[in-house]
Amino acid sequence: CQKFLTSMDRDIIAKKVMLQVRQERDNGVKYRQGRVNDWHATEDLYYGKVKKTLKGRFNVPIPVMPGFVDTLMSKIDEPPILRFKQGSEADFRATMKIQAFHDAISKSEDNDFASKDLDAKKLAIFSGRAIMKCYGESKPKFKFCSYVTDHYDFYIDPVAGGFMENARYMGEENIFKSKSALKQGAA
Repeated sequence: CQKFLTSMDRDIIAKKVMLQVRQERDNGVKYRQGRVNDWHATEDLYYGKVKKTLKGRFNVPIPVMPGFVDTLMSKIDEPPILRFKQGSEADFRATMKIQAFHDAISKSEDNDFASKDLDAKKLAIFSGRAIMKCYGESKPKFKFCSYVTDHYDFYIDPVAGGFMENARYMGEENIFKSKSALKQGAA
């Protein structure tokens, strides 16, 4: 015999879930805040911002950090190339299909992988982590989507200790969608 939930039960469950989601978000943002000060210090060096000094003294920024970032970016500017290998003879067709699929989406105008890879690497220089979001949509036809997520908009389970594989939850804030995009997604 199945138990059917009443509307009151659904409301109670929804409130408990929303309370848990809010608590997880707050914990993740609080954990991230400890690293934000380090990110600000690094960015200040990069943009040449100097601290205020006593009257009659001057702080002159020495542009070491921009040169360091540019040099590092020049050494890591090659986009990754994926080549799939078959594990056994039975995997030959599947390997060829997945390689053809990857080649097709990586050359698509919608997916400028090289540019997104550079953006992610530059963010990683400042924060220590590059966060990319990739997924596929199938309505009305298949479309592969990839985005670089800013480290200021990303939060993670503090218990994970910085390892995404150990996290029970992760989240992203400041996702902007137009009204038409929201309507399309609901269809």
